[in-house]
Amino acid sequence: MLRSARRGTLPAALLLLLVALAGGGRALACSCAGQTPCEAYARANAVFVGTVASYTTRKESTEWEGERSEYTVQMSSLQVDEAFTDLNGATEVVVETTMDSSCGLRLSVGVRYMIYARRDEETGRFWTGLCSRTKAVEYAEEDLAYLRSAVRDSPGASVSGRVVYDDGTGDEQTAYSEVESLGVNTVVLEGGGRRREAHIAAVSGGYNFYGVPAGKYRLYVSLPDQLTDFVHTDTDYRDGSEEKDQSEVEIHGRGCVSKHFVVKDNGRISGRVLDENGEPAAHVNLNLIHITAAGEIREPGSVMYDYLTTRTDKAGNYHFLGLPHGSYLIGVRLARHMSGDGPEAAYPQTYYPGVPTRKQAVVVALDKGESVTGRDFQLQPRFAERRVSGRVGWRDGRPAGNVPIRYAARTPDRKSSDIIYLRTDAEGNFSFVGYEGTAYLVGAFTYEGNENKQVYAREIEVAPNGKVSALRLTLDQQGVTSRDYEKFQE
Repeated sequence: MLRSARRGTLPAALLLLLVALAGGGRALACSCAGQTPCEAYARANAVFVGTVASYTTRKESTEWEGERSEYTVQMSSLQVDEAFTDLNGATEVVVETTMDSSCGLRLSVGVRYMIYARRDEETGRFWTGLCSRTKAVEYAEEDLAYLRSAVRDSPGASVSGRVVYDDGTGDEQTAYSEVESLGVNTVVLEGGGRRREAHIAAVSGGYNFYGVPAGKYRLYVSLPDQLTDFVHTDTDYRDGSEEKDQSEVEIHGRGCVSKHFVVKDNGRISGRVLDENGEPAAHVNLNLIHITAAGEIREPGSVMYDYLTTRTDKAGNYHFLGLPHGSYLIGVRLARHMSGDGPEAAYPQTYYPGVPTRKQAVVVALDKGESVTGRDFQLQPRFAERRVSGRVGWRDGRPAGNVPIRYAARTPDRKSSDIIYLRTDAEGNFSFVGYEGTAYLVGAFTYEGNENKQVYAREIEVAPNGKVSALRLTLDQQGVTSRDYEKFQE
């Protein structure tokens, strides 16, 4: 199956290895985050040395938002020479790789490889890639030395990491000693009916567990209420609850697992949002503007503070967690970017306690680890709705059924937003809800004929105000698009 690479720094030595694995031909644009042999051993389902006896290939394709791409899967049959995981007695194992993606890996007949393979949960097939530490065995001296000693001497997995403190200033994370005085001294591993505790080292902030058998566990730092290690990026309260428990880890009972914890102040702000009719405003994205103790303003959407966004649940309740101390402005559409089809697209910018401008807004002050509740407010009246609809056809007049439509919105406050995709029905018709004051750029595209040539319809611009006539889009242009959708939003 086609897999994405983790981004990271690729050492020059590894670049040479990639070329060697690929037969020295085409350059590979692939970056992998480094992992040690024990980390790779812990993550893989099958680890063995094997010689490629034969292989076959098949073509697969993937489509996302109307874009289609093909790639080749190589299915290599390897004769097992030395196994480091239980292969159920198999002497021959089939492993799949992708050959022509940016992280493609070609295995050559007659060559011995150090294989780290994962089992696909849907198909049950093994797959591997460049970022798994799979390599020709001549480059695997370090791996083999570790694996042979691990199988012989080290039953169970080791779990380790560091605990650091983020004081919310945006500077480098500081030493664990900053929170040690608050009683933060234990990392807990729970699972299989057992609870184990590891002491956090006073200087380094490190912790270790050894001999951990396979299973599913919770791994967390024992913290007082005023601190948290919860990751708040894209927090979602649609169901009235927090994200999936991020302390869950699966351990295969071998190798090593590394998990670091960033502890920070658990400032909390909560309340309820109502629409202009006093009804709950459900699933609306809210933003915070953070004014630090030093008076610095951090707008939502900056790289380090993406977590200053949350979403109301179906009853309109919202919660911000893990906030550093300082002052905050709360509201809707405060970020530079917004979801183009989210509920907040229907509302003008609104600040707590229900006012349209920052000058009128009330600042919410928050001490370290403080919980502030009851910050309820009502949204400004919705924009008037207007429906944008139309029909897509081919150049000969035939309806273009089930083809992708895309549109971008230029809002009155010039917020950037996602390009929205939908499809026509069987007769080529489409429709979406727009708002008075917002302009739209609407286009269509698809593939034509056996050669899969991409064609598009010239985009139509919908004026920001007034009634919208039915749009007519014709798929008669070669290529992808003639308009820059992002520039249209500016």
